[in-house]
Amino acid sequence: ALSALFARLAHKQALVIDDFDVAARQFVALGNADLQMMILLGATPTDEELEKAARNAVRTFLKAYGSPEAEKAGHPPQLAAISG
Repeated sequence: ALSALFARLAHKQALVIDDFDVAARQFVALGNADLQMMILLGATPTDEELEKAARNAVRTFLKAYGSPEAEKAGHPPQLAAISG
């Protein structure tokens, strides 16, 4: 599902991705990065912690895969880019 979403966004030139499956795995890993140790130690993340982890994952992902043309035009990748 993520691979297909990323393929559609790449087709719209919102993302620049060579391998959609790798990008999907990397995105999931980014989302887990902030939460993994907390969960392994038995804690339950709060809604705020989940939101922060998601935003951090999207921000980092868009820095790696966001369209450079949009950035040069003064429109840096935004969280909203993945909502359509």
